[in-house]
Amino acid sequence: MTSVEVNTALVIRSKFSKDEIELIRKKVAPRASEEEFNLFLYQAAAYGLNPLLNEMWCIKYSESAPASIFVSFSGLLKKVAQSGEFNGFREKVEWTDEENVIPKWVEVEAYRKGMDHPITFRAYLKTFMRYKRDGEPTEAWKTMPYVMLRKVAIVN
Repeated sequence: MTSVEVNTALVIRSKFSKDEIELIRKKVAPRASEEEFNLFLYQAAAYGLNPLLNEMWCIKYSESAPASIFVSFSGLLKKVAQSGEFNGFREKVEWTDEENVIPKWVEVEAYRKGMDHPITFRAYLKTFMRYKRDGEPTEAWKTMPYVMLRKVAIVN
C-alpha cells in the first residue's frame, strides 16, 4: 500500500463512508487526479467540512491546470461560528445608483471576542468583479453584484 493509499484509508475511516467517497468523487471532484482528490478529502476531514453539503469544492478548470480547492462561504461561516470567538459583523455599502442595485463598495467590520477593535475590509466592485473571456461580467456578478461583493468583503 502506498502512502497515498494509506492516507486515503485513514480519511475514509475517520470522516466519509465508501459510498460518500464515491459520490464526492462523482459530483464534487470529477476531474481531479487521484492525488488531488486525496488532498481534497484530507483537507475536508481536517477542517471538519462536508463537500456533499457544499462546504468545500474541488474544481479543475482544465486538464493541464492543478485542481483548485475552495472552502465555500457556508463552510467558512460554519468554521467561524464553531470557533466560539466570533462576535458578529457590521456592514456598510455605497451604491452607484439610486435604486441600490449596483454597489460601489461593501465594507465589513468583523468583531472577535477579546479584541478591542474590529477587523475591517472594504471590497470595491471595480477590483473584485469577475469577467468572462468576452469581457462581460460572469452571470453571478451581472445578476447579483451586491451579494457577490458582500461575500468577498465578509470572506476577506
